[in-house]
Amino acid sequence: MADAIVDLFSEGQFRSPDSLGHLLTRARNMLAKSLDAELAEYDITHTQGSILWLLASGEMSTATDLARELYVDAASMTRMIDRLEKRKL
Repeated sequence: MADAIVDLFSEGQFRSPDSLGHLLTRARNMLAKSLDAELAEYDITHTQGSILWLLASGEMSTATDLARELYVDAASMTRMIDRLEKRKL
């Protein structure tokens, strides 16, 4: 098993620019940057916008659900929600 993992990441086998994971990460980052630019006029980030959208849609109702959906830890989500509440959003 360990040999298979080593072979997977050996020179010539793994090319980061061509890997699906790398390409998906780049696409996600480009989308996030674009959303941040669009939401700048409202003074919110794409993550804050996602929180507000998920809450408004009724899809999520707890900080734990939001954290899981947005792939952030619970403590970070709590801080983000606190900031949104402080701004009365």
